[in-house]
Amino acid sequence: MKQNGLVPLARLGSSLSLFGILLCMHMSFTLAHFLPPGSKDAMYAVYIFYFLGIAVGAVLCPLFLPLPAGKKKHPVMGICFISFLIVLEFTLRSLGFRAWLGSAAIRGVMAIPEGILTTTCYGLFYLTWLRQPAASDRVNRTGRFCSLVLGAALLCSVLASYYSIPLMEASLAALDPLKGAVFVFNFIKWSMIILAGVSAAASVFLIQNVADASAPAGGSISGGDMPENNALAAKTDWPVILRLIGFASVFTILNGVMDMRALPLYTDNVIYYPNYLMVAAVVPVLGFLAGRSISLFIRRFLLPAIILSILFSCLPLFEDYPQINVIMSTLIAIAHYTAWVVFTTAIVELYAGGFWYYGIATVIFFSVVFAFLAPIIGPFMPNGTEYRVLFIVIATVLFMLLSFRWLLFPKQRPSIPAEKQQEPFPETSNLEDIFREHELSQREIEVANLLIKEGLGKQEIGDHLNIAPGTAKIHISKIYQKFKVTNRAEFMALFVKGEKI
Repeated sequence: MKQNGLVPLARLGSSLSLFGILLCMHMSFTLAHFLPPGSKDAMYAVYIFYFLGIAVGAVLCPLFLPLPAGKKKHPVMGICFISFLIVLEFTLRSLGFRAWLGSAAIRGVMAIPEGILTTTCYGLFYLTWLRQPAASDRVNRTGRFCSLVLGAALLCSVLASYYSIPLMEASLAALDPLKGAVFVFNFIKWSMIILAGVSAAASVFLIQNVADASAPAGGSISGGDMPENNALAAKTDWPVILRLIGFASVFTILNGVMDMRALPLYTDNVIYYPNYLMVAAVVPVLGFLAGRSISLFIRRFLLPAIILSILFSCLPLFEDYPQINVIMSTLIAIAHYTAWVVFTTAIVELYAGGFWYYGIATVIFFSVVFAFLAPIIGPFMPNGTEYRVLFIVIATVLFMLLSFRWLLFPKQRPSIPAEKQQEPFPETSNLEDIFREHELSQREIEVANLLIKEGLGKQEIGDHLNIAPGTAKIHISKIYQKFKVTNRAEFMALFVKGEKI
């Protein structure tokens, strides 16, 4: 099969796996709804072990699954790793719903591989969407459709959970809620195995085949396309990543302070009622717009989000006004899920690493932990409306402080002094002639070709030429000196038509 046919298939497989794991996660809230009243607290232990599994996955996934940079791994390793998780899930869930409900140990053990599979699906999803951008791109290594697909997968799983409860209450669980719980339990089992597990294993296989079949500078899934080899994303931007995590955490802490009642998907004690059909229509569109320029979209998104947070502080005063309730609740839900989709994508694009890639792909997901602290902090929180307003105001102030640097002083690409700027070489120029004109040695010519034609980094150049990465770095430095540039971005821009540094 040709490379152009493999790339969409790899992305389809990883997208289905991500949708499957998100569906299982949100259907667990439906499962909690149908549990007997005295056993609903059992779900909190499940969530704790689930998040523990996500953290464990950040360590295990890089050992067995493909990475954006580094040595290739045989697909059998990844497929066996995912197969083990599927078999473990199938075995434990085959014990039945009553065994699950009656044993805290079974619930905890079952939740850990599900968390690992969540990390797997998130990482593989972004891995298949990573691409090597044109030199004119600032970051935007996932393209405009990545956030749209993530938003669609997230909201489809939300809708499935939200609307499944009334449908089941009117049919299967009308007389016996426990039947509804058993049905959802088995639904999660098969979704986890077929949608999440099988699709993830298929995407691992396709990723490897794309990497083998593609030219390294082909713009799809290959070692040369990954962030560590991208001149415009050569370093991880930790300050911005931490700021994005702070934004998402403020949203989630706010939901936790409101006892998760701002988004009724997570609780039966709802006080706000968003129109989820409207949310599902808007969030993917915003994701698509964000795909054109993640950083620009975030700057434009922050100011409306601040205004919305200020209005949100007034919402408890209007709980008895249904129309205002629906409008504000819908806007809050849109902001919540947009932050989840766009901020996660931005963090992946700003990360230029290797080993912790799968953890970075799920880092925004970890902010959800704050919402599940609501039952713990609830007994210590005053119940009056004025206190809820105060907490929301505090969260809004934190949000504004996090936004201040980004809104007023947006980060710019470093400018190059006029005396150091160079015109790019004509597209028709012969590279070998250019290299000889700049007095490159034969080894330096080999390194320069790998830099330009294949987009490799010093590690991959060293492996390709059987030299140490440190030696490759020395050759690269000498090449920059002879071309009178200081970094890879300036060097690559010399060979891109119409692009000045």
